[in-house]
This record gives sequence, C-alpha cells and structure tokens, in this order.
Amino acid sequence: AAYWRLGLWLLDENRTTEAERAFGRATEIDPADRAGWIGLARVYLQRDENERAAGLLERLVASAPAEGYTLQLLGTAYRQLGRTEQAASASQVGAKNAPQWSDPWTDEMLAFRRGYAALLKDATAYIVDGRFPQAIGILETLGREKPDDLVLMAHLGQVYVAAGRDADGVSLLEAVVAREPDRFEARVDLATGYMHLGNLAKARAEADRAVALNGSYAPGHETLGLIEWRSGDTRGAIAEFDRSVELDPRNARALVWKAMAQTNVGRAADALATFERAARTDPTSVDAWIGIANGQMNRHDLSAAGAAVRNAERLQPGRPAVKATGDRLRSLQAAAGRSVTPRPR
Repeated sequence: AAYWRLGLWLLDENRTTEAERAFGRATEIDPADRAGWIGLARVYLQRDENERAAGLLERLVASAPAEGYTLQLLGTAYRQLGRTEQAASASQVGAKNAPQWSDPWTDEMLAFRRGYAALLKDATAYIVDGRFPQAIGILETLGREKPDDLVLMAHLGQVYVAAGRDADGVSLLEAVVAREPDRFEARVDLATGYMHLGNLAKARAEADRAVALNGSYAPGHETLGLIEWRSGDTRGAIAEFDRSVELDPRNARALVWKAMAQTNVGRAADALATFERAARTDPTSVDAWIGIANGQMNRHDLSAAGAAVRNAERLQPGRPAVKATGDRLRSLQAAAGRSVTPRPR
C-alpha cells in the first residue's frame, strides 16, 4: 500500500518517472491489487502515452466486473486517441464512480467495522469488484445477526446466484418471495437461479411474475429472454432482449444475447449489426468483439475480423474463446494466402 500511495503523491507533483517506479513496485508486491495498475495507467495518461494507457485499462476492465473509475480513465484514453464513440460509452458506463483504492491493512480492518450500514457498503464494494467470497462472508455474518432482514436475505441470495451457488441462492430467494410476493427484483434473481439449475418451468413462472409486477425493469426482460431462448423460442427471446435494451440502452449484455440468438436462426447480417452495436455501447465487451470477428470472417472480410480479434486479445488474451477465434482467423488468412500464391512451373 505504501508504494501506490507514494505513487499518487509523486503523480500529483508531476514526477511521472518516479511515480511509474512506485506504481510498478506496487504491482510487483501484489499483482492482484488494481491500485498499482490504475496508477500506472494514470502515469501513461499524464505523459500522453494514450495507446499504452488504453491497452492497460482495457485489460483491467476485462479482468473483473466493470469498476466505474477505471472506465472513466478508459474513456479519457479513448477520447485522446480520437475514438469518440467508444470514449462516450466508457465514460457513460463509468459515470459517478470514484476510485476505489484498497490495501491489506484496510481489508483486515473491515472486519472490525461493526456498523450494519458500513459492512453492507463494504459487501457492495466487493461485489462490484467481483470478489464474491469476501462479499458473501460479510453478508452471511450480517444475516446471522439479522436473520429476519428480507433486504439482506434477497441481497445474499442474489450474490449466491452470481457466484454460481445457485442452490443456496434459490433457497434464500424462495423464502424472500414467500414472505414478500411483490419483490420483483428477487423474483428475477430466483428465475436466474432456477434457469441455471435447469428448471425452466419454474424459471419462466418467476420471470413472468416479475415482469407482471414491474414491466419497466430491464433485467426482468433480459432474464425472460434467456429462459425463452433456452426453451427454444428464439423469436420470443429476441423480442425480450429488444425490450430490455429499450428500457436500458446501456445494456450491452442483452445486445450480445440478441446477436447470438440471431446467429442461431441464420440472421447473420442482423447478428453482425447487433454485435457492432454492443461493442459501441460497451467497448470492453469481449463477447461483442468475438461476435464481430466471427461475423466478418463469415463475410470473408479478414481485415475487419483481424481488427476485432486484436480488440478481444487486448482485453482477454488468455480466454479460450478469444484464442479459438484468433486461431480460426489465422487459418483463414493462411488459406487465403495459399489461394493467391502462384504455383511454381
């Protein structure tokens, strides 16, 4: 923690070379701590090394659920590179978020903060950062102290489902909606848990009920779309994804689902356009870039496919789907090269 704090002070003094060394040392001590990496990105931005900053920030955003301040910095990098649409999208998604610095001492001290509101805030911060085990630990502790708190039960059930503990989440969420049937957010989370467990009939019933309770809740329509897609109703799924995006235009995830469904029913041109819209909405969506790459390869536009693959590789170079897409592109490029190479006489 001392090194990134030193880096911040040096950066404020515009001593960028020394700040870079301090932030670099912080990343060596704890590569998992984002503070050092974000500090390095700020150094690059301050020195107008915008391509370098963008690459680092893209990898940070892709490595965990989007954290607002990182997206704001990414928007700044994009803007200085002239990538105005991507800049506007990243800045909008990251709006109103302050930097979230952390260090081991702070994390250890969180356990001694006994205020309910403070602990709930800590759990929320962990969720945003994708640190589900830490969030679950806090929420379970609070749950033992307040076993009848429906808000807490619903929150913990949601996190269980997000963390892949669907059976635990379903058990809690069933109790929540039994006691408060009009809690539509909990019904959407319950529907997701049922869907993950393969119980599509119960999933559909909960999603339908949630949408009936609040038809303007975008996640309800997105979840209903996923359930209908899994049930074989692709047209109904696409309609629900459209409704979700209509209600929340920043929902790039619903656009990606829609594009995948369009691909499945042979609407290749529509799917490519939807993937491109998803990438404009959220330039850090690896799934959108993979979809664009595959769509362009199907059109034999290997140049456009290559640009999309490079974006995906910058964001998540180790992801198997990214590697498979890159391998497919290189295979097509090799075949195209052979087809235009004159045969020796």
